[in-house]
Amino acid sequence: FCCPPNTLRTLCQAQNYAYTLNDEGIYCNLYGANTLTIHWKDKGEIVLTQETDYPWDGNVRVRLNKLPRKAGAFSLFFRIPEWCEKAIWKKGDMAELTMDMPVRLLEAHPLAEEIRNQVVVKRGPLVYCLESMDIANGEKIDNILIPSDIQLTPRKITIEGSPIVALEGKARLTSEESWEGVLYRPVARAGKTVDIRLIPYYAWGNRGKGEMTVWMPLAR
Repeated sequence: FCCPPNTLRTLCQAQNYAYTLNDEGIYCNLYGANTLTIHWKDKGEIVLTQETDYPWDGNVRVRLNKLPRKAGAFSLFFRIPEWCEKAIWKKGDMAELTMDMPVRLLEAHPLAEEIRNQVVVKRGPLVYCLESMDIANGEKIDNILIPSDIQLTPRKITIEGSPIVALEGKARLTSEESWEGVLYRPVARAGKTVDIRLIPYYAWGNRGKGEMTVWMPLAR
């Protein structure tokens, strides 16, 4: 596995982008369990703790553990991601931000012909994928269609000792007839359904050999 130098540099410096401080207040740019300890100009030392299970859920609690009297009044800013359609927060010594994490189907611009009429599944900030071992009854990954109204339910599972949130639901199946020796055939209506489980894209390839796909044909 080879990671581009720019990607490695970004990962190593990610903690430097988590917060931004200026005269207005503290900006929370990235979410994840952490503690910020910093001497803020002439205000003194401030200790801030972020408690969250993000990106698995959208609840973020920020506690001001240490705040000198001369800090005065300042604001605490929360970044609301593009994918979040609803967010509420409560202020005080402990600020709590709650972000909805809807499951969304995304399609690409029609000029991207290779993925036309296909969708990718996203929940919160994470893109999901389908591996062949997560299709019931040993059905082939190439026969899977994602209904436009699919209901995907979050489920906590463990892969290689790491807890993740998977998405479970029912997909449709295309015709099971073999394409061997056939170049064209009449379109068959997808009638059968099959249980599938999607996992975060970053977690694929940890459970043995199998096929994987991110973009999947859409059944409207």
